[in-house]
Amino acid sequence: MLSRIVIVVLVGALSSVSFGRTFIPACINTYISSGKYGERYFLDSTNANSGIKNPDQLKIVSQNFENLGQFKEFSRIKQLVNGVLTQVKVEKTIERSYGQNLRMAARLKAQDPDIIIGMEVKDIESGQKFAQEFLDDKYQAILIEGNDQRGIDVCFFVKRTLNLDFEVESHKKYSLTNDPNDPVFSRDLPVLYVRQAGASKSSQPLMAVFASHLKSQLGANKKNGIDKTAIKRTEQVEASLQIMTEIKKKYPGIPMVMGGDFNNDVRMAREFEGLYAWGLADALDFDRNPIPKAARNTHYFFKLDGETPDPSDSVLVSSQIDGMFVNSEFSKYILQAGIQRDLRPDGTPAGIPKDADAVNKRASDHDGLFLVIDFAKMVLGLKQ
Repeated sequence: MLSRIVIVVLVGALSSVSFGRTFIPACINTYISSGKYGERYFLDSTNANSGIKNPDQLKIVSQNFENLGQFKEFSRIKQLVNGVLTQVKVEKTIERSYGQNLRMAARLKAQDPDIIIGMEVKDIESGQKFAQEFLDDKYQAILIEGNDQRGIDVCFFVKRTLNLDFEVESHKKYSLTNDPNDPVFSRDLPVLYVRQAGASKSSQPLMAVFASHLKSQLGANKKNGIDKTAIKRTEQVEASLQIMTEIKKKYPGIPMVMGGDFNNDVRMAREFEGLYAWGLADALDFDRNPIPKAARNTHYFFKLDGETPDPSDSVLVSSQIDGMFVNSEFSKYILQAGIQRDLRPDGTPAGIPKDADAVNKRASDHDGLFLVIDFAKMVLGLKQ
């Protein structure tokens, strides 16, 4: 049975102690229940009787925010303590600069998306604070705390003016070993179901939107040349496809899109072969004038020369580790797809970074991806 959270004020904080998290409600009514693999939320539009018409075209953006919020990092350095060289634990606070937030806002405002799939968001408060301060409070953040102990979570942002109902379902307890204490996902793989306002909670959704952030490459190839991170990503891909298969059986013909940071090159890394074999495709393939595959790099960093560790000798490393994968039912509605490159706060293009300092000034070390769908046609397709 669903328990309703009664929203008394339009702007404020409402604490949900049982789920250890704070919501900042504004234009949605929130219902909470327990899902099979984690929390499940229903977010009903309060625009249902307002006469607001949804746009004929809907835009979805996938963006890694690179540490949105305040993070604590711990490391060990060698220091002399009482004359003895000792390893000392050091705490470091990581937080995006105001300039970086302005640049991220410039990117997102240039796209004006209806739904944002966000990676590396600290918590619901960080997501909502960013939306309020930098996106004119046009979006409601939807975040379920995942498995990452550092707090690197995935977050949906939905435009407040949409006259739609949303359901978000967590899969953070999903396990390939059927043990909820052995979750496969490093963070989570939440799915956002989109329904028309007032539709039955059990009805066929218009579409399903997944937020993916797979295992990072930190620690790769450190033991006997075996990349344990690639093995983990392969398992996470397998689990993602199992979940998609379950949803496909529950809602036959449902359009599905999975956006996120896949932490290896989606064009060639072996761990992603299963995605293509299952029938998913890169959304960029469906643009009217698709970007050549060789030019789809979305992530940038500078690697130091091992023999001469001088910043001036570092080289740019770029790849397409971000993607938006769609099934055939979704791809038929795509009108446009592309990559949002970095912008300066004034909205002018920043270009490809020339050095490590330029990467640090970007809105994120990841570019964003966007797609535009024929939403009116999708709604019509559900009725047929």
